[in-house]
Amino acid sequence: MSEKDDSGKGNIAAGATREAKVGAWWSAQAKRREREESPRLDWLCSPVVQEIISRKFSEEEEINWIGFVKKKLIDKPLDLGLSIGCGTGDLERDVVAHVICRKIEAVDIAEGALEIARRQASDLPIKYIQGDLETMNFPPNNYDIAFCSATLHHINKLDHCLSQIHNSLKKEGLFALFEYIGPSRFQWEPYQLRLVNDVYALLPEEYHLNRDSGIILASVTRPGIAFMIQNDPSEAVRAHDILEVADRYFETLYRIDLGGTLLNPLLGGICESFDDNDEMDSSFLRLVALLEESLTKAGFLSPCFVVMGYRRRENPLGGAETQREERERSETISRQEAEITSLCQRLSEAGTEVEKPLERLDEKKTRLEVLARAIEKQQLKNLELKKGFLFRVVRAARRILRGERLGEKVEENVQSPVCEGKTQAEAGESYVSPEVRAVKSCLGESGPDSEYLWLHWVRELIGTSSGKALLTPP
Repeated sequence: MSEKDDSGKGNIAAGATREAKVGAWWSAQAKRREREESPRLDWLCSPVVQEIISRKFSEEEEINWIGFVKKKLIDKPLDLGLSIGCGTGDLERDVVAHVICRKIEAVDIAEGALEIARRQASDLPIKYIQGDLETMNFPPNNYDIAFCSATLHHINKLDHCLSQIHNSLKKEGLFALFEYIGPSRFQWEPYQLRLVNDVYALLPEEYHLNRDSGIILASVTRPGIAFMIQNDPSEAVRAHDILEVADRYFETLYRIDLGGTLLNPLLGGICESFDDNDEMDSSFLRLVALLEESLTKAGFLSPCFVVMGYRRRENPLGGAETQREERERSETISRQEAEITSLCQRLSEAGTEVEKPLERLDEKKTRLEVLARAIEKQQLKNLELKKGFLFRVVRAARRILRGERLGEKVEENVQSPVCEGKTQAEAGESYVSPEVRAVKSCLGESGPDSEYLWLHWVRELIGTSSGKALLTPP
């Protein structure tokens, strides 16, 4: 088997290749879950759902799907088993606990998940190997049984992966499968999605808080394909094709439909909202499961999750032409993923280029706002100064100086027509400049007794003769 050494830590930059991106994504997910930072996001995390599924395996006892495999297929411990897409190793430890295999080898793409699995396994007879199931080869005629728990829906090159499992099994070798087989990329069927939202609408708004996104969602929707490819291009990539390809390499011994057609999209991200100890919450989930089961039996819905028991076919079905078509399909999907990734990258770069001038514009607007506030502040200060007595005095003095020059011109034009038809007092007022009238007004506000004091002050301050200031008593 082509493999990386158990001690290899392979620090690959996320996004460098599809393999690296998927490995980095699931390494991060595994480490986050180990720190118990991740809430229950998946329908299978619900104890009520686990109980419902358990009853599909046995009405008499509570067993999981590994216990069911042993009950249906295993008479005595097998020598060597294979687990593909092992994650953090729950399945392998369960297989050892059920004494199905004496030893087991397990493969996963995420080194971060394997680190946890190795630590949890301690001295159990489990060997963990890092590898990409899209490309790796297994040794032929090596294993008695292979296990797959929700892994094949992450595989694009299904024919390569399943043919390698087929080749690696001994004659009459067994293949135990727990898998999502619903719409690829979680692109729910219209009728399925309408039913899910009919049920979703019955829930109180506080149940609509999606713990994955952190927002309250008004309805259940299909995820964006570009978004999925950017985060984890392997997610449900060819889920709908799994059983078709598996049937070419393996004979079906049993099939258990688990449902999930309504409950899986319904509980995605909101499973944490349901209280395990609340009878109302538990009853609601049981009623949805009953509705789902009834519609599936009536043929209105197709199950999204199954447990399958297979035996290796001596001669795979199909042939060279079928393999060629399967290979072309996988290559088409790979090209589409690459094109979408490239377009998303270009869109991101274009967005960055657009943001740069916008950021500069925002900086200029901020500076202008600061300047405008400073100007406004200075204007307010200036206004306050202008209201002060000293500023009024100086301003009046300046007007007196200008009024002196204007007064001289007035004396040269004493016969100005502006005086015709006016009283002496009115005519005298006509010769006075606006500045001088402003001073008179100021004196009037100060009272008549202050007039001569004012003139004396002006003479002393600016050297202007009081006789040159044309003033009339108010």
